[in-house]
Amino acid sequence: MLNFFAIIIAYLIGATPLHWWALSRHRNPFGMIQVESLHKEESFLLVLIDFVKGMVAALLGLLLGSWLTASLCAVGVVLGSMYPIFEQFRGRPGLATAGGALFILSPILIGIGICIYMLSLFSTRYLFLSTLLTTISIIVLGIGLATNLYVWFLIITISILVLYKERDQFSRWRRRWDMPIRFRNPFK
Repeated sequence: MLNFFAIIIAYLIGATPLHWWALSRHRNPFGMIQVESLHKEESFLLVLIDFVKGMVAALLGLLLGSWLTASLCAVGVVLGSMYPIFEQFRGRPGLATAGGALFILSPILIGIGICIYMLSLFSTRYLFLSTLLTTISIIVLGIGLATNLYVWFLIITISILVLYKERDQFSRWRRRWDMPIRFRNPFK
């Protein structure tokens, strides 16, 4: 029964729109945040908020129960971030929230994942392709490095959820509608 309440609380943590107050000027008429209009500081704030939500939910699961509870809370917070009840079940991809939850449960694995994401983003300049490469590498490395069955369950479940949420981005990328990210020269 405690596991069930912990999962519900983790879902509500993920579904809580903490980013509304910081990014209210970038809303479209439907209430969704227009990510394309965000500045780099605001984008970093959005990622940081989602990352901390994942960390809080995984810590809550560890404090209230065991690794199983923490893994279920991690899945719950990612589902809450992807399909929030407060935003008519239209949420964000959940990659940063999953990263925060995995940071608590397997920090070495998520550190490698962040490095892979940044390297693939700088080399390919496509967000979807970076997400896909990172997710696949996390699955492969997680199965090889993680010794706990709950971490395997968590990695595979969250990876499937993230890739399912990004399926529309795949069709945009495949049709070349997805524009590459343009990095400015930081040394100017």
